[in-house]
Order: sequence, then C-alpha cells, then structure tokens
Amino acid sequence: MKNFNFAKVMALVLMCAGMFFAQSCENDCDSVSCLNGGTCTDGVCDCPTGFGGDLCENAIACSVVTCGTNASCEVDATSGIAECYCNDGYETDAAGDCTVQIRNRYTNGGTVNYTANQDVCTSGSYNYSAKMYNDSDVTKFVIEGLGGFDAPVITPKATVKDITKFELPEQTQANWGLTVKGTALGSVDTTTNNVALSYNVKFADNTTDDCTVLLDRQ
Repeated sequence: MKNFNFAKVMALVLMCAGMFFAQSCENDCDSVSCLNGGTCTDGVCDCPTGFGGDLCENAIACSVVTCGTNASCEVDATSGIAECYCNDGYETDAAGDCTVQIRNRYTNGGTVNYTANQDVCTSGSYNYSAKMYNDSDVTKFVIEGLGGFDAPVITPKATVKDITKFELPEQTQANWGLTVKGTALGSVDTTTNNVALSYNVKFADNTTDDCTVLLDRQ
C-alpha cells in the first residue's frame, strides 16, 4: 500500500479553497465606472432618469440638458441622444457657442454691395448693382435691387437654410407689378463670398422670365 501523504493533500485543499475565496471576493463592478449619477449592480449600470448607455454616458431626454444662448435641445430620432442644436439662423463660433448669424455670410453684419455681372434671363442678359442687408427676422436678409428693376427697386427677402444655402420664397408687394421666387436654393461661395441664384419673375400680365444670376461682392 502506498503511503498517505497528509501534507500534500492539505496543500491541495488549501490551494483550492484559496482559489474559491479569491473568485468569490471578486466584484463585478470594480471595473465599471457609471457616469451622471448612475450606480453599478452586478456589473451593470443603473442609470438615473434621462440618461442611457452602457455607462449612463448619454443624455436621452432634454430635461437633463442645458443649452446655451440661441440653442435648443432635440432628441435625435436615430440615435435617441438628446443634444443641443443652434436655433434657426445661427451657427457656432470657435468656442462652439451659437453666437454667429448665418445671414452675415451675405451681409457681413451690415450692408454689402454686389454687382450682377452675369444675370442671364430668358429675355436677355443684364448688368446692375444690388445690395444685401439684414432683415428684422434673424433668419432672413434682403436682396435690394434683384433683377435690376428700378420702377420701383424690388426688395425681396431671402431665408437662410444652412451655412451656404438660402431660399427665395415667392413674394410680391403692391407696387412691384411682379412676383419673384427662387427656382432652386441660392448659395454663397465661402471663398469668394459671391452669391448664385436661379429665380423666376412673373409680371402683372402673367408673362414670365427665368433668370440665373451671379452676384459679385464688392
């Protein structure tokens, strides 16, 4: 009969007990850092109301989001994340705040003169001077002199759509004798600051004229 080695058996028992004790002392939350006031249970973050994500890192309700000046919170329909967006008519400055008026790309914050060197219409080609300046509505600016009409000079209002595009809605005034509207979104060249626009003119006798103009900033 082989000799019974009590010492070896005890060493094996103690080693197994130690391994079991070490495993049982492990905490599943030791490597989990919940954010925004979340608490960890069995390795999973329990998030407070308004937050989501594996670590509660995402705001998912606007009630927990504070936006700055000229900004509002919206929940993205795809990601489900609540974020701040600039209000219509504004874009961010270098610090990421919504302080810059988009229309200033056209008006430079005041009045900017333009020359129409290439206003090509169905009725012919025209050269004239125009100017752009801010309207009382922060989303709009005025194009005074569009089309070169001078009896009277027309002053249609354009609406900014994003940092390079604008819309010219259909509009008229009692003394214009015509209706004007953009037939596509206008644009500004961010390098030259020149403005391009396609538009339609409808006169009181129902005749029309389709035009495409390039306005050179002076």
